[in-house]
Amino acid sequence: ASPRLPEPEFVPNDDAQQVNLEHILPKSAKSAEWPAFTVDELASYPYRIGNMTLLQKGVNGKIGNRPWSIKHPKISLSDLALNKAISAESDWRVQEIEKRQISLAQKAIAVWKV
Repeated sequence: ASPRLPEPEFVPNDDAQQVNLEHILPKSAKSAEWPAFTVDELASYPYRIGNMTLLQKGVNGKIGNRPWSIKHPKISLSDLALNKAISAESDWRVQEIEKRQISLAQKAIAVWKV
């Protein structure tokens, strides 16, 4: 048997054919599908680091600009630890994005000592 390759989410990978940047709140979110966000939040929150994660291309392509109810179960299938934290959220709103942003900043400070 051939050796099993590491999951593409687990290794540095700049191949967009394997791993994509996922905007959980889509860049072109529809207010009807994301009703917890104001018009201004729909325009600005997709670009926050707390709203972004990595997903395998196939999964990311299937969830595209869909609502949280569609994205949540797909993100939950990821083995990436950062995605496990996202999948623990019952909803995806401003509060969850800001909470995740703080968590990522704390992780960055711990990893990159300056």
